[in-house]
Formats: sequence, C-alpha cells, structure tokens
Amino acid sequence: MLVQWAFYPLLLAQVVIGVLQAAFTDYEIRAFGFINYSALATDNEVLQRVFHQAHVLIAVVLILLVVLHAMEKSRSAFVHDSNYLKQ
Repeated sequence: MLVQWAFYPLLLAQVVIGVLQAAFTDYEIRAFGFINYSALATDNEVLQRVFHQAHVLIAVVLILLVVLHAMEKSRSAFVHDSNYLKQ
C-alpha cells in the first residue's frame, strides 16, 4: 500500500522535473512537435544539471518501487493465497 502512495506523486514529480530540465537546456526541445520547453526559461547549465540529477534519482526510485511492488504481488500470489491469481 505504501508503494502505491509513493508511486503516483513520484510519477508526477518525474514529469515536472523533466520539463524543468528541458526548460534550462541550451538546445531546443519540443514536446509533441509544438510545445517548446526550452523557451520556458533562459539557458542555465547549473540548474539543468541539478534537475537532471533529480530526474535520474527519481527514475531509480521508481524502478525500485516497481520491483518492490512486483515482489510483493508475487509473494502474495504464491505464498499467502493460492486463490489470488483466480481473482
């Protein structure tokens, strides 16, 4: 349950930090071909690196949460309840 409560806010934060990272980069990044993220702010290499590091950190945490969630569901399916997969 804790994994689910942590997962969705982290997904939202990943998107926001990704957009902020794109805003501070020195080359043009367009989402869907028309939303120019790099025009949202002036180029700033330091902030771009900070947001990139945060983006990578959240990605690692999300991967760990997905693995933890899969392990928990597998444990529930195969150890605790033999009828779990029939639901």
